Amino acid sequence: GRRAEFLKLLRERGSVEHFESRVFGRDGDALWISESARLMRSNGSWHIDGTVIDISARKEAESAYKSTFELLGRTIDAIPDLVAVTDLEGHIILTNTAFAQSFGLSKDEVRAHRYQDLVHRGEPLLSVDEEGRERIIWSPGLEVRIQEHVSPFKDLQGSIIGAVRVLRNVTGLVECP
Repeated sequence: GRRAEFLKLLRERGSVEHFESRVFGRDGDALWISESARLMRSNGSWHIDGTVIDISARKEAESAYKSTFELLGRTIDAIPDLVAVTDLEGHIILTNTAFAQSFGLSKDEVRAHRYQDLVHRGEPLLSVDEEGRERIIWSPGLEVRIQEHVSPFKDLQGSIIGAVRVLRNVTGLVECP
């Protein structure tokens, strides 16, 4: 069916770019391909001029990335503390459900906010370093005393690119300075 769809688009548009399909090679193995083509008229007849690229490795990498990201999401959702992953400026990249619900937002909606605007109402971020940091504060955003723990979030080369910020309600358990 994909071939018929590809040919239909080619006839309608005259060209098709990056049309992805799953096909089977001569050995029966499934492959992912990306086709780009255009209709050409030469010597009174029509023919197709184009390229086909094997994108199987990219599709496998995308699938592995998606699976890993989903696993990470399910893992942090299992944590009862509030968890947010931010970039170095405090933009929220990922949170658990507990974090989002504490602010009356969905996990998608919370990403439109900066961490410090939700938790600290504009107060500076607790900076992140190699060791990680911790403090007890009053959060005007949550209206409770919280233990805030910040750990570095690193890229594959080991450079700090953000922070994992974990909040635990400690109201009534500790005094806040």
